Amino acid sequence: IEEKMIRKEAVHTVLQKLKQLPSLYGEIILLRYIEGFSVAQTARIVGKPSLVVRVTQHRAIKKLQQLCKDYG
Repeated sequence: IEEKMIRKEAVHTVLQKLKQLPSLYGEIILLRYIEGFSVAQTARIVGKPSLVVRVTQHRAIKKLQQLCKDYG
């Protein structure tokens, strides 16, 4: 039960940090990792080339890691 509480708090923290990212960063993270879309599918949805999606995804992950690290 304690592990569930910790996991729930961690998910909540990550979702809050996602809101601090630029909108395209957050959208790409949600589409790729929450919705499970491929890079090509995500590119079509956001109207950007696949290369832009891959680069933005990388930058978004780095920024999210930094925000979460600063948190705790």
